[in-house]
Amino acid sequence: MRVDLDLPENLGADVPAGATRSYLAFRASSPKPAPEVDHRRHLLRFYVARALARSRYDTLLIRPVVGVGQRRLRVDVAARRGIQVALALCDYPETTPETLAKLAVLSRVDHVEVLLVRHAASRIDAGLHGRLRAQFGPREFRVVSVTLPPFGDPLECDTWIYAETLREDATPGDA
Repeated sequence: MRVDLDLPENLGADVPAGATRSYLAFRASSPKPAPEVDHRRHLLRFYVARALARSRYDTLLIRPVVGVGQRRLRVDVAARRGIQVALALCDYPETTPETLAKLAVLSRVDHVEVLLVRHAASRIDAGLHGRLRAQFGPREFRVVSVTLPPFGDPLECDTWIYAETLREDATPGDA
């Protein structure tokens, strides 16, 4: 089965790769959904979009609806590079039954890497990765934990993210 990203519901969900340089630019391109009280889940979306942009995915969609057979699912981030598709489900504060149901549907899709992105401070469920493997087989599922900035102000978050980005890009011998 294939995943379809080219749905009318996704008009305006695309984000240019340049908008992933900072959280403020990302928010300008893709505002935080009003029902979400704080920025934590949207920050997780930003981290995923930035990582996928750096991995040279040419299509980045935030909060798109994806078609899987006759079903339509909302995911947090979708990206495409050729026939390869990456889908991310961002769970904050912890993995929900709704997310596990979406993973069950996505386990039947070809050419898709699925990322389950969680806040690093969320309650650790050591068996989650094992349960995913047992339930869905050797599919392209990855569980990723992300540390979020310790602030609520978006400008402070951007400064913290920038400092962390500099730290993660630094390699010995760079001038």
